[in-house]
Amino acid sequence: MQWLDQLLLELQGICTDLAMAAQLVLDCRDKFAEMRSDNMLSGLTATWKRIDGDAKTFASQHSIEQTEIVERRKSKPLMAGEGARDE
Repeated sequence: MQWLDQLLLELQGICTDLAMAAQLVLDCRDKFAEMRSDNMLSGLTATWKRIDGDAKTFASQHSIEQTEIVERRKSKPLMAGEGARDE
């Protein structure tokens, strides 16, 4: 039974690490969304605009074509029995 206890402790550690990593990803996503919003109450909007400006300057200095970010349409899964997405 000692091996089982050791295994459970290792699995618990792995699950905790995974949960912490998932929370970190969610926090980063929220922070980037806040940076890109027009929320002037936080200083993050100015930071995002500075990052954006620096990236555009770098691109123009190195002859890199600038492209606009276009959000792609999110696909919805087909329901049972649907043959096409427009049904």
